Amino acid sequence: MPCATLDLRTAATLHRVPACLAPTHRHLHSLGQELVVLPVRLPSTTDTLACRRTLHRLLGPRLASYCIRVDAARGATCVELNLRRADLAQCTRLLVAGLRCAEFGRITALSDQPGHPGST
Repeated sequence: MPCATLDLRTAATLHRVPACLAPTHRHLHSLGQELVVLPVRLPSTTDTLACRRTLHRLLGPRLASYCIRVDAARGATCVELNLRRADLAQCTRLLVAGLRCAEFGRITALSDQPGHPGST
């Protein structure tokens, strides 16, 4: 059976992320745009959809990206939030006000995370 091919119009509609050059780490740091990781644990919840909705409602465009992991043994949801360093204080205030049961972990630079291209 032959492999289906996509024409350029179809490929363009499937991939809607704008192409841009990635700024250097030094440039991001000088602009306060360097990403940091804020680990958050939400006890007594394993509903990832509700967790995602709440994060987007609270943080909106300040939320760069995140990774959700369900810890079924402890009945908790662990979230690693990727935030801009310049937005960190405001995001923390919003999370504390909106998620009263949240437990916060140690903040690290995204480039220090294992598996990140800038990590050593």
